[in-house]
Amino acid sequence: MTEWIKCQDKTPENSGRYLVFKQKGEHRHQTAAYKYPHPCCKVNVAYYEKHFNKWEWNSFENEIIEPTHWMPLPEIPND
Repeated sequence: MTEWIKCQDKTPENSGRYLVFKQKGEHRHQTAAYKYPHPCCKVNVAYYEKHFNKWEWNSFENEIIEPTHWMPLPEIPND
């Protein structure tokens, strides 16, 4: 499994879709007792535009999305 990459450490090498995580504040959920989406954390698929160094994430909450972490999407199943 691929590990999460901090956006401040590295951005994707190519434009494309990636799994992203946005952490609000210092609170993080480490247990399965919490289900996403939770008010302080968000996971979604976003498009990264390399030329503009910009993430595009459709949020229906009218907020600007700047993810804190990203990772490549998994491979599509073959069966």
